[in-house]
Amino acid sequence: MDMTEAELRSASDQFYERLADVLVGDATSMLELWSESDDISYLGPGGEYLVGRAAIEQTWRDQAANKFGGSASPQENHFVVAGPLGVVVGYERGIVMLDGQEQDLEIRATSTYRKEDDGTVRMIGHHTDRF
Repeated sequence: MDMTEAELRSASDQFYERLADVLVGDATSMLELWSESDDISYLGPGGEYLVGRAAIEQTWRDQAANKFGGSASPQENHFVVAGPLGVVVGYERGIVMLDGQEQDLEIRATSTYRKEDDGTVRMIGHHTDRF
């Protein structure tokens, strides 16, 4: 079942809406976007290299517990769809609170999505690094 660009754009929009929830302390909606499969991966801006649902679920819960606050928004996104897979490459920019201080957030991000057998589009990979 092939993904459409509209489905990919919608999933990407959902990711950033749900990231806002994580920043204020709730990982629930973010975890609903991720595939339940164990072939998923997350490479975070702090150097994390995680594979599998359990590890990724835990990192989102940990991030939410930090209640960083602030905001992050996508910029300069490029969308590619190939069959059931979709990739979004761009920047995440915003402000977060670290150690009680506002910090600029400037991250390069690559998000990978897959249209699952039930027809839903789920995230299967997110790779970020600071620039």
